Amino acid sequence: MKKLTALLAGLFFIFTAIAAPAEESEEDYIIGPRDVLSISVWGEGDMQAKVEVPADGEIPFFFIGKVRVAGLTVSQVREKLTGMLADGYIRNPLVIVKLEEYHSKEVQIQGAVAKPGTYILTTNTTTLLKLISMAGGTAPERGNRAFVTRGEAWRQQEEARLRAARPTPAVNPAPNDPADPPFGWDAATAPGSTADPGVSPEPDPKPKTPPPQVPTNIQVTVDLRLLLDRGDYTQDLVIFPGDFVMIGSAKVDTITENFVFVEGAVRTPQQIEFVQGLTALQAIIQAGGLTEVSSPNRATLTRVEPDGTISSTRVKLRDIQRGKAPDVPLRPGDRINVPESIF
Repeated sequence: MKKLTALLAGLFFIFTAIAAPAEESEEDYIIGPRDVLSISVWGEGDMQAKVEVPADGEIPFFFIGKVRVAGLTVSQVREKLTGMLADGYIRNPLVIVKLEEYHSKEVQIQGAVAKPGTYILTTNTTTLLKLISMAGGTAPERGNRAFVTRGEAWRQQEEARLRAARPTPAVNPAPNDPADPPFGWDAATAPGSTADPGVSPEPDPKPKTPPPQVPTNIQVTVDLRLLLDRGDYTQDLVIFPGDFVMIGSAKVDTITENFVFVEGAVRTPQQIEFVQGLTALQAIIQAGGLTEVSSPNRATLTRVEPDGTISSTRVKLRDIQRGKAPDVPLRPGDRINVPESIF
């Protein structure tokens, strides 16, 4: 039976790969820090370079100086460099830009997969199915749920989507507004104006809508039975760089009896087997401790109560470390999330 299950799982991933849409081309890849580019100019033998994109996103470009490439696609970088050379340096330059090494887009997958670990994406995004395939497929002990914790790239994309969805403010003047003064007049000196010279106009009374903000470390639960066993592609989430994926095992299906989760700004986000007496600080230590960018006193403990309701409680880990607050006993199924500092 196990051999048959493994065979069916293998066939599923093969057919999924065949049915999947074509991947993004290298030209559409968005460059980031640690990616390695090769740049050359056709017919200019001394203008060839292989360069790693530094943290600030700017690379040296021969005699022109530093050029920002992070956040641009390969084709946009080529067009940018071509335009710079054509501006008084080389007539009709032919710039060739290639990606030599991919390093800027990492995702992590753990749990019930054949090869858990960190994987580098060669596209701007991938899907959960493709990531599972990169990790060698699911392990025999695979459970029914996967947990995707969103990272910074997803947050930025979501905020951009929300900004684009906001209604554009009206620009037409109200019917009773006075006409604009003729060219050369200002509002204070135009004929018929009642404004006093030297008096600043009143500020717009309408408050401006703040830009949308999306919280970090959002977690999404995926039903693996629907995705893997029934081929329901609505469950095939897009995975962004920086996301953390946990493929649950059969044991995790009884998570309310056996495990707690530690997520966010810790060194090794993971599920931890519950033992009687486990506390919040002990769970953080088992997850490798806090990162340098963590905000320990803003950690939250999410818990499913006996009546099925979900509660969320602030846990001040720094105060616990310093003995200023008592440690928090955990229950099976608890989830601790440590956010990043906003500073």
